[in-house]
Amino acid sequence: MTAARARPSIRRTHRGWRISQHGTVLSEVLRQPGPTHSVFDVLAAACLTAAPVRDIALLGFGGGSVVAALRALGCTARIHAVDLDPTGWTLLQQADASWLQPFTWHQGDAITWLQSAGCFDVVVDDLSIPRDGDVVKPDATWSILPNQVVQHLRPHGVALFNLLRPTRQGWVRGIPSIAARFRQGVIIHLHDFENRILVGRKAAGGIHSQAFAPRRFGADLRSRLRRLGSHQRARTQTRALPVGDRNAMPALTS
Repeated sequence: MTAARARPSIRRTHRGWRISQHGTVLSEVLRQPGPTHSVFDVLAAACLTAAPVRDIALLGFGGGSVVAALRALGCTARIHAVDLDPTGWTLLQQADASWLQPFTWHQGDAITWLQSAGCFDVVVDDLSIPRDGDVVKPDATWSILPNQVVQHLRPHGVALFNLLRPTRQGWVRGIPSIAARFRQGVIIHLHDFENRILVGRKAAGGIHSQAFAPRRFGADLRSRLRRLGSHQRARTQTRALPVGDRNAMPALTS
């Protein structure tokens, strides 16, 4: 992290609060479950491709944006969230946040916490740090974190990485560096945001294998987003994850 860490700005909205940093929205803190109409809705909808979903580890809680969308979609999984910054959690405690349950909050370094955690059906990397007047992914996302995540997934487990363009290596090298750890998965592009969401499955084959075919995955994702009432329901594209090939980047599939 940089030595000069700019404090996030907080603005009230009619549904809660918005936390931003360097012009990037870090989280929409909602008083009640529902859509944020942003990347967080897509992350939540993509979490539900894992089956079954009993435990979710959320690395980078923000203000619970992903949790709000998950609960609105009817997800009853236990959610374990960790974040260094307690801002969003503090705001949520000003409202009746009983809808978060079953839920546990941990303040601390996400990578350190994961090392001593158990195994999960879903692990979500929603970490970000300020650097040089921008918001970027920590270097660990592109190096040590993917291996750690795989080690803490159950055999049917799924990992999601909410990615921003890697400053040093670019998308063409950055995405395959994570994808190489997984046997199956997809990349989600968002029309309205520069983020790309990498969804990686620990094991290939099995009864749920077809759910990760790009066209099937994209259709299921849009269905969940429509059910959520998210503006992102027609604003994504899905393509196959370049598993085992650090150079191939398949063409987009609607």
